[in-house]
Amino acid sequence: MSLFERELLKRLDSYKAEGLIDARSESNLRKALEAKAGASARASREALYIVGAILVFTAFAVWVCHNWAAFGERLQEALAFVPLAISAVLGVFAIKKDLPQAWKEAAAFLNVAGVAAMIYAISRIYNIQGDTARFCLAVICLSAPAALIFRSGAAIAAICVLNAAFSAACPEPELALGIGIYAVAAFIAYSHLKTGGVFRNAVMVFVCLCSTVSISSAASYEGRGTVLAAGFAGVFLAASATKRLSQSPLSGNPFALSGFLILLWAVYMGASRYALESLSEPAAAEAPAAFYPAFWTLCALYLFSLFRAFRNQRRVNALLAASAVFPAFAAAMFSGSFWISAAVVNATAFFGAAAMFAGGISANSRILSNAGVAVILLQCAARAFESQADAGIRAAAFAAAGLLLMAFNFYLNRRKSDAR
Repeated sequence: MSLFERELLKRLDSYKAEGLIDARSESNLRKALEAKAGASARASREALYIVGAILVFTAFAVWVCHNWAAFGERLQEALAFVPLAISAVLGVFAIKKDLPQAWKEAAAFLNVAGVAAMIYAISRIYNIQGDTARFCLAVICLSAPAALIFRSGAAIAAICVLNAAFSAACPEPELALGIGIYAVAAFIAYSHLKTGGVFRNAVMVFVCLCSTVSISSAASYEGRGTVLAAGFAGVFLAASATKRLSQSPLSGNPFALSGFLILLWAVYMGASRYALESLSEPAAAEAPAAFYPAFWTLCALYLFSLFRAFRNQRRVNALLAASAVFPAFAAAMFSGSFWISAAVVNATAFFGAAAMFAGGISANSRILSNAGVAVILLQCAARAFESQADAGIRAAAFAAAGLLLMAFNFYLNRRKSDAR
C-alpha cells in the first residue's frame, strides 16, 4: 500500500464531512483501501515468518555442524536427513493449506539446501571422496523435482549457482551437460513459474546472466570469452525483437534487459586496447574443445533469432542494430589485426547506441533512448580512463560525454516544454 493510499484512507472522513465525496463513495473507497492495507500487512507478516523459518533452519544446521564429532554414527545418519525432512514438511504444509507462493518458494529453496546438507553429511560419515563437480551435479539432480513441483524461482536461481560451480569444475566434455541445465532452467523460469511479473523477470535475468558468465568463462581462452559474451548479448537482443517477446514492453522483457547488461560489458571490453590486442592476435594456446561448438551454436541461435525478428512487422530495429555487437566481435577475432578489430567493434558499438537513442526518440520510449545514452557514455568513460590512451583521446572522450549530456538534457527539456 502506497503512502498516497494511506493518506487518502486517513482523510476520507474529512472529505465526507466537507461534502467532497458522498457516503457511498466514501464507503467503497474505505473498503477497497482497507482490503489493500490488510493484504500488505499479511504479506509483511508472511515475509517475517519465512525469514524466521530460514533462520531457524540455519541455526539448526550450524549447531549440528559444530557438534558433529560428538554424535554417534547412527545419530549422524539420522541428522543428515533432518534438513531435507524439514523442507519436505514445510512444502507439504504449504500445498495442503494452499499458502501463498512465498511459502512454496521458501520450501523449494530449503529443499535445495537440505539435499546439499544431506549429501555432505553422508560423505563425511562414510568418508566418501568426491569432487565439486560431482557434488553440484548430484544436488541439482535431486533438487530439480522440487523446483518443478513448487514452480519456484528461488530454487531455479540456486540450481543455476550450483550449475555455475559444476561448469567451472567439470571436464570439458561434460560442459554440454551444464549448458543443457541452463537451457532447461531458462525454459522453466520463462514458461512455468507460478509467480509472474517482476519476480519472474528477475529470475530470468539472473539465469541469463549466470549462464553467460559461466559458459563464457568455462569455454574461453586468451580473451576469447568476450566473443561468447557478445554472442549471448546478440542472441538476447535479437530474440527481444521477435513477435512473441516484442508484445511485452521493454521494461517487462527480461531478455532485452539481460542483453543490454551484457552489451555494456562488451562495450567496455571493446574500449580496452589490451582486450582488443589479445582478441586480434593469433592464439598461442589451443582452443578448448567447448569453445567452437559454443561459438557456432550461438551463431546459429543468432541467425535464427534474426530470421524470426525480421518476420515481425512491429519489431524494434534498434535492438537488432545493438545485437550486431556479436558479428563485430566475431569479425575482430578472425581479422588478426588490431586496427581492424578496433574499428569494427567500436563503430558497431557506437552505431548500435545511436540506433537505440534514435529509436527511443522516434518511438517515444524513454527506456530505449536512455539505454543508448548509457552505452555512449560508457564508451566515452572507458576511453577517458584508459591507461594506454594519450591526453588527446582522453580530452576528446570527456568532451564527447559532456556534449552528449547537454544535448540529451536539452532534448528532454524540449519534450517537457512541448508537453506543457
